[in-house]
Amino acid sequence: MNLSNGVGALVVVSLAVGSAGAQEAVRRSDVAFMYDVPEQYAAYGCTVLGWAGGGEPAHVKSAYEKGVRLFAYSVGFLTEGSGVIDFGGTNVLDMACRNFAGDPYVVPWLWDHKHKDKPYYWWCTKSPRYRSYLESRLNTHAQSGANGLHIDDYRGTSGSVTWLSGGFCTHCLDAFREDLKARRAVDPALAAELERHGIRDLDGFDYRAFLVAKGVTPELWKSKWREQPLSAAFLDFHVRADTAYVASYYQKAKALTGNPALTLAVNSEVANPQAMAIAKTLSYFCCEIGHEAEKLQTATQPVVAYKLADALGRAVTSTASGQDWAFIKEQQKHALVRSWTALSYSLGHNFMAPTKQWCYTQEKGTHWYNAPEGVYDWLYRFVRANAARLDGYDAVAQVAVIYDNAARRVNRADIEPICAELFKRNVPFAVVIAGDTWLPEHRLTQMALAAYRTVIVPEGLMLDAAQQAVLDEALVSGRAVTWKEREKALASAGSPVTVEGSDRIVVVPRVKRDDTKAPAVLHLLNQAYSGAKDAMTPQTNLTLVVRRDLYDGRKFTRAVLHTPVSDSKPGDFSAASVATALLVAEAGDSVRVTVPSLKEWGLVALLE
Repeated sequence: MNLSNGVGALVVVSLAVGSAGAQEAVRRSDVAFMYDVPEQYAAYGCTVLGWAGGGEPAHVKSAYEKGVRLFAYSVGFLTEGSGVIDFGGTNVLDMACRNFAGDPYVVPWLWDHKHKDKPYYWWCTKSPRYRSYLESRLNTHAQSGANGLHIDDYRGTSGSVTWLSGGFCTHCLDAFREDLKARRAVDPALAAELERHGIRDLDGFDYRAFLVAKGVTPELWKSKWREQPLSAAFLDFHVRADTAYVASYYQKAKALTGNPALTLAVNSEVANPQAMAIAKTLSYFCCEIGHEAEKLQTATQPVVAYKLADALGRAVTSTASGQDWAFIKEQQKHALVRSWTALSYSLGHNFMAPTKQWCYTQEKGTHWYNAPEGVYDWLYRFVRANAARLDGYDAVAQVAVIYDNAARRVNRADIEPICAELFKRNVPFAVVIAGDTWLPEHRLTQMALAAYRTVIVPEGLMLDAAQQAVLDEALVSGRAVTWKEREKALASAGSPVTVEGSDRIVVVPRVKRDDTKAPAVLHLLNQAYSGAKDAMTPQTNLTLVVRRDLYDGRKFTRAVLHTPVSDSKPGDFSAASVATALLVAEAGDSVRVTVPSLKEWGLVALLE
């Protein structure tokens, strides 16, 4: 949505309207739990259950009565080993994936799980028997009264192809053969590759046997699978097939529940091309994102995931990785976790409350982190107290970063370092997606780029001809700059927001969509974290200098800082946030706002 006709003026990056209920499913001020902990609903102000698991109808009804608005019933495509083993009986191995060697394999992070002396295998989402099990789970879901569906490890077989040599059971090989038959007639590149390898008759074609005849061993496939014949087509088939299965599974869930508004979320790390292929089917993402807790510094790794989610038009209810939570459990770094919460909400997403979190290390396997009382709950009450400054607010950006899905599929054109640097430099930016066959609805167009003052181009793009032509025009005009020319790109991006008095404050500007009279908001994030003390060093005597063109030239005369109250009481949202009037002064093309002090996170409301 562009609220101005001029290039480089205010661009609001919002979730796409009508995107599978994306806007309606999760609000910016929602508080999501990863697991269902009813005794903590009131303390945190819980409104969404992500990995809720299950629940009897009476329990789900009770959750709604206690303020939970969205209760997602969870189905684990990999983690429900005991149920699958019971369902499969003596034929359980027919439901397990097979690697190139023909052997079943265990889910690596569930090595410590067994049921009836059987391990938790990686289950095959092409197996008819396994699909029968998954669909039986929907019957229980339909009876629960839950108004959402969450799928953990939704990628199924396709999630194991590139690192565990998965996808070679008879169900997968048969389905791949039929897929090649269907696509050869409509995909000239695939037809040419088949011809090049002498594959003319696909009846009875066995991909694994074909590779073995070419001298490919399990060891060679594992180390150099990308170099093998038809490997790209093999991965592409698995991703498309499993994505299509999730879409059909969702439709069955809606039919069984009789609820066309049923939401769907999956555990997907967002920034991975395979994980993003499902986006158009989703209402929102509910997922794990690595935060690199062991570095003992405020995280920037999630920034790219949140920005890509914006570009996909989907909200994210996120948590950290199992390894992150194992570190937090061991080291008790509460202030570090609060910085993760502030980061997500400042970027328009929702970091799940740490009431109960899955931990994982190779040594301990699965274990759990339960939040100590009083260290996080007050921050989530602050979120609820500031719904008016969160809900309906979207990112403001004058700079765009190009993300090329085709390039990322082969590990090229990584934009994570670019996003991290722009974020740390207080350059408001958006990500624009150049799509491919996995994201066909996202295309690089002149209209998509026209609104931005500067377009930053990573190295290693693999755009198709039409999208490359659009980018070439932007490069010729000078609006697009390659990241290879880093200093030129940063100079072109400019400094629409600066902070005098500290280099440890990140400012995230946001504006309310469809309401140009509503207060503009600046999120202030303190980055001066001490791992040794597990505390933010308060930053004092700050002056924010905000260029007026960032907000379409609006003249702000007042500013109010909203900060959390750490001793607020459960259920009392009105006392969870304190408001402080700030000094405001006009300074040419900018407005200067004086902030006496910031401890962790604050919201500045700018008013005309």
